[in-house]
Order: sequence, then C-alpha cells, then structure tokens
Amino acid sequence: SRPNITVAEREAYRQMEKRSEARAELFRLAYERLSHLYDSSGDANMKRVEKARILRQLTSDAGLAQDPNNATIIQFRTYDAGRPYFERLYAALGKDMGRMIETLRKVNREDFPKDQAEDWPELLKRVK
Repeated sequence: SRPNITVAEREAYRQMEKRSEARAELFRLAYERLSHLYDSSGDANMKRVEKARILRQLTSDAGLAQDPNNATIIQFRTYDAGRPYFERLYAALGKDMGRMIETLRKVNREDFPKDQAEDWPELLKRVK
C-alpha cells in the first residue's frame, strides 16, 4: 500500500529534487570548464588562477560553505553521468516505475560499450 503523503510533503519533495538537479548541473558545468582549462595550452599559473575563479563561482552559485576540491566535483560527473539516459528511458516507458525496474533487470554488463560507459544510447534502443 502507498504511504499517506500530504500535498505539502509531495511538493516539498519536488522542490528538493529541483534544487538537487540544479546543484548537479552547476557541478557538471564546473567539471566541463575545468576539463577545458586543464586541456588548454595556458601556463600553470594562469590555470591555477582560473581554476580558483571557477571554484569560487561554483561555491557561490551552489551555496557551498567552502570551495570544493577535484574529488568533490568528479563525484558528480561519475555518479550523475547516467541521469539523462535514465530519464529518457523512464519517459519512453510511460513513466511507469514498475516497467522501468523490470526493463533494467534485463540489462547485463555486456549491454554497455565498455566499463564505466558514460554514453549508452544503443542500450536505450535495445531495452525499450
């Protein structure tokens, strides 16, 4: 049976999810900016200054108490990488969580192009 959830509780949860998604997007953008910076041809001092600016901006935008480090930023890249695919699969399955879980039970390691794959559009085509 479904728990009794009030309208206010459901709305509070939705707002929390929106804030979480917005924060994850800020971290994703910071990761991309840092990646481009690290790949650039600038000298080490310029890169340190720009990295500090990117981290201060992330701290401000995300309302963090202190600047994050590389490990904090990369966790968002690692653990949030599949979100768009899960969202598309969920939508394709009529936003039916039961169907989603049943579909995902059929997925095997061999269904991914490589370990730690961040891009799996072929998998989405096969499991629908």
